[in-house]
Amino acid sequence: MKVYILAITCILPILAQNSLWNAIVQKEQILFDVDYNGRKFSVWKEDRGSFIRLYVTPLCELMRDSLSCQEDTYTEPQRHIFMFKVRVWNDAIVQKVQESLKVIGTEASNSNILPLPMQKIKLDIKPDVTALYADRSWRSNQDQPNVIQFGLYVKSSSSCEKIMNDAIYNIEGFIAKVRPVFEFSLTVGEQEYRNFSITGNEVASSSFYAKLNNSIDKDGTFLGDL
Repeated sequence: MKVYILAITCILPILAQNSLWNAIVQKEQILFDVDYNGRKFSVWKEDRGSFIRLYVTPLCELMRDSLSCQEDTYTEPQRHIFMFKVRVWNDAIVQKVQESLKVIGTEASNSNILPLPMQKIKLDIKPDVTALYADRSWRSNQDQPNVIQFGLYVKSSSSCEKIMNDAIYNIEGFIAKVRPVFEFSLTVGEQEYRNFSITGNEVASSSFYAKLNNSIDKDGTFLGDL
């Protein structure tokens, strides 16, 4: 089974020198990595005194069965929306983390194994893609759902159907051409921001490619190709 992952960009605040978030942003103090669907997920530990909490890289999987075209009747002139969902978390990754915890002799309840807490999210695409338009504004993600719905705006119904067919029958080509980027931020008060980007192309069950790249400005603007 093939899994298709969106490129991921995480914007993290600069906090205390030894903070958990600085460890995440620098890819330091990783407790361990777990393999799932051909991809490595990093796990960080936060000591809460009487218990530990583990934070894990989010899945960010494009759910192919969620693709649809909808008419946007709230704009003039009317446009269409290419809708899809992104899975950021599931029980399978929790079980993978639990298996690794047993190996190192550490325990944590399932409720304390969580994806990185994404307070704000948005979706971006390649700047030179003109057939699709992404609403690049940040939106709240306080309820932390496991599945998040996004939409890309399209001028006409026929264009939306063509794009959806491309995504269904040539998903590798769609992701390569559009390069959708799922962005999330972790903010604590008024902070200066440091950029941390994990980017990936199409991920099969046997392969994963990732690199670090500073591609987001302080205001959350996408600076260029990944």
